[in-house]
Amino acid sequence: MEQKFLNEEKYQATRKKFLILVVIGIPILIGGIVMAAIGFSMSNRGFGNFESNDFMSGAGLGIAGVFVTFIGLALTANGIIFYKKRDIAAHMTQSMMPIKKEVIQEMTPVYGEMVGEIARNIRGMEPAQAKKCIEQELKKLEELRTKRLITEDEYAQMRKNILGLDKRT
Repeated sequence: MEQKFLNEEKYQATRKKFLILVVIGIPILIGGIVMAAIGFSMSNRGFGNFESNDFMSGAGLGIAGVFVTFIGLALTANGIIFYKKRDIAAHMTQSMMPIKKEVIQEMTPVYGEMVGEIARNIRGMEPAQAKKCIEQELKKLEELRTKRLITEDEYAQMRKNILGLDKRT
């Protein structure tokens, strides 16, 4: 089963463009290697006689072949990297998920304690000051949820704590 992503048509069109880079890059790479090999072998025949046409034309062809090889290598490498970019990103995300979950699990009790302490402190404030503090804490809590640092259940529990609706505090 092939996975579908947002804006799949645009993604596939872009992916085809990068595949074209690979298709163009590989023959250029091979041609550059062949040019360099022929050119440097020609210059070796005339080596020692730097004024011979074999050396000059061979060295020039060899240098041009190296240049063309680098162009072909750059086209091919960039084409492959960008062609597989989404797959690479998906793999990296999947490999990081266990670490992120572990961090979230370790941080959740700390956030819960902080929220409970804030709720207890707010209860002792003047009404206007408490309202402002509650709004700030709710905004911070919303940021944690938006950044997916806490789960929806944790968000709901912490929100109850801030609003004083939790009977445990």
